[in-house]
Amino acid sequence: MLYLDNASLAVTTRTFGPTLDKWRRTPCIFHGNAGDGKDYFEMISAAWTSAIRDKSVVTVDPPGYSTGIVLFEMGDLPGARANFERSIKEEPRNALESMYNYAVLSNQLGDNDAALSAYDECVKAKPGHIDALLNSANIYLTRGDHDTAKRYVEIALSAHPDSALAKHYYAVVMEKVQ
Repeated sequence: MLYLDNASLAVTTRTFGPTLDKWRRTPCIFHGNAGDGKDYFEMISAAWTSAIRDKSVVTVDPPGYSTGIVLFEMGDLPGARANFERSIKEEPRNALESMYNYAVLSNQLGDNDAALSAYDECVKAKPGHIDALLNSANIYLTRGDHDTAKRYVEIALSAHPDSALAKHYYAVVMEKVQ
């Protein structure tokens, strides 16, 4: 953790901090060994050190992926989606997960074309991505395009033949096709 004295509390990070360490009850920012802290600790530490030295205020944008999670949990779906989109571009390590979350939120926000496009990107990045395949199938089912839904479920089943969820989707789709 990066610990701060009371004089440096003017240095802030948008959304995440400073916060109180739950054990020491002292001001701090991300853990250096947890989540995004591993990737951003040096950047944040340098920014805070510089701000303390120069007695200035620095705003450090938190990572898009983490911000997306926080905004989703707060119920801000458009804000979460925008941050997952930013994460796709800026955080290669989180690109697949961000793309999937972007797709889910697009679907929840009623932008099914964007959702389908993002799910397809997930499958390109990770062939057999069962969640992306089944969610795509679900969108096609709701649109009444049962043949396309069946194709997506069959791809999911070929990649995951033991998946109970894929088998369930297959049964639902077959009921609609016949």
